[in-house]
Amino acid sequence: MSLLRNTLLVCLGALVLSGPLSAAVLHVAGDGDAKPPVPGFIYQRAPFDCTPLQTLNLTVGQSSSLVDDTTGGPSNIDGYPCAPWPQASPEHIYRLEVGAGDTLQFWAGLTNIDPDIDHDLFLLNGCDTDSCLIGASTEITAILTGGTYYLIVDGYSHGGINEGPYTVEYNSRYVGVAPLVCVPGVATVVDIAVPETIFNHNLFSQFNAVQEFECSPIRLKGGEKWYTLTLPAPVDNQWGQDFSEFTVIFTELAPGLDVALWLFDGCGMTPICLGYANDNVGGQPEILTYRNETDKEIQVFLGVDCFRAPSEAVSGFYTIKFTTDIIVPTEKTSFGSLRALYR
Repeated sequence: MSLLRNTLLVCLGALVLSGPLSAAVLHVAGDGDAKPPVPGFIYQRAPFDCTPLQTLNLTVGQSSSLVDDTTGGPSNIDGYPCAPWPQASPEHIYRLEVGAGDTLQFWAGLTNIDPDIDHDLFLLNGCDTDSCLIGASTEITAILTGGTYYLIVDGYSHGGINEGPYTVEYNSRYVGVAPLVCVPGVATVVDIAVPETIFNHNLFSQFNAVQEFECSPIRLKGGEKWYTLTLPAPVDNQWGQDFSEFTVIFTELAPGLDVALWLFDGCGMTPICLGYANDNVGGQPEILTYRNETDKEIQVFLGVDCFRAPSEAVSGFYTIKFTTDIIVPTEKTSFGSLRALYR
């Protein structure tokens, strides 16, 4: 498989359909750089038989895989408007059902990529190629509301037919930060009145409450350990205003553990991301500082996350240090004023 074939095209253009969409998509994204269109490829819209191999009823917290082989299968789709390259190889279709009134984040990815077989993933919300939402060479993410969608595994056909075995892993998750994080007693409480606090914790087998958010450029697949701090409101005084501030830094990491830090103002589908730190290098510490500059007391939730979940406890340990402080602005006094004090 060439370097270009390992890239991804994200298509978010307008959809041209003869009828209304069967479902609403709030967001779709892929996992790489766009690849150039194939010269001479001309997309032709076509309705197709969308009888699925399997129907997946998606619910929050679901995680599974699809294992099959497209060899000798039907080829009813030659191309998609969201991917300007030919797909005239056999395809497999999976129907996705999201319950009415539900909203969830769906992820699917090809995980056993064979360099001699070039499969691609497509997400549609109708049995018409014009309903294509995204085409990807490796993985897709979408925030889906109630309705019917179609996940298609199709073979790239520029330079020959691609068919063969594949494995697609998929999961459906809560959008945003799972409410469990904000349940009292779940997150470890950090006392802002203590100048320095150290924790020894582990990311092995931790619950995965968030994988991606607008403040993160990458998808974090591991589970998180959560901490909560209550930062008092600034207080006016003779020097100006106090500020409550904390800094968190790793002092020890398991070799190769690629950690990241999230900071949110709460949980739910639309929390505010107050901070994020990730240098994308395994075994390297991260540091994050946050100051309460609002006019009220606030509670924040800090998550220690990792790019990939550790396979055992020995590869998931870390030591983290919170330094907390009340910062009092320094009063500025002129030299003349200082001399006047001693007359």
